[in-house]
Amino acid sequence: RRPWRNRPDLLRLAQRLFGRASEQSILGAIWNFPGSVELGWHRDGESQLLVAVTAPEDYPDDIGWMRVWHNSHLRSAGGLSLSNRTGDQSQAMRQEVVPLKKGETLLFLYSCVHAGQPNLTADRDRCFFYTVYGPRGLRDTLNHRPTYPSLFE
Repeated sequence: RRPWRNRPDLLRLAQRLFGRASEQSILGAIWNFPGSVELGWHRDGESQLLVAVTAPEDYPDDIGWMRVWHNSHLRSAGGLSLSNRTGDQSQAMRQEVVPLKKGETLLFLYSCVHAGQPNLTADRDRCFFYTVYGPRGLRDTLNHRPTYPSLFE
C-alpha cells in the first residue's frame, strides 16, 4: 500500500466537505532549500479542493514552516490584499506559523491564504508531501498541468 495515495480518511473528509464523491487529484512534494526566501502570501485557487501537507520527518524550528491566515478561505480574492507590507491587512488578520512533527498533516482549503517562511538553516533541506482532494473530475490545471512530469508515477 502506498501511504500517500488515496487516503480513505481524506477521501471521506472531502466527500463530507464537498457533498459529493471525491478523489485525490494531485500528489507532489514542496521543497524548501537552505537560504531560500519567504514565499509570498497566496491562494492556490478558488476551487473546492482540500490540500493535505504532511511532514515526512522532524525538522528544526528554523527550517521554513508554512503560515496560514485564519478564516481567509471565507473572504473573496477580490477583497483581500495579499501584500507583505508591514501594517497592512496581513498584519490585521490572525496569522499562524504551523510547525509539523514527523507524520503530522496540515489540512486547508485551496482558497486559504498561506505562505512559506524562509529556510534559515545552513545545510538542511525541507520537504513536505502534499496531496489534493476534491470532487471527482475537478482538476487544478493552472497550478498542476497534466503535462508536467511526476516523480510519483
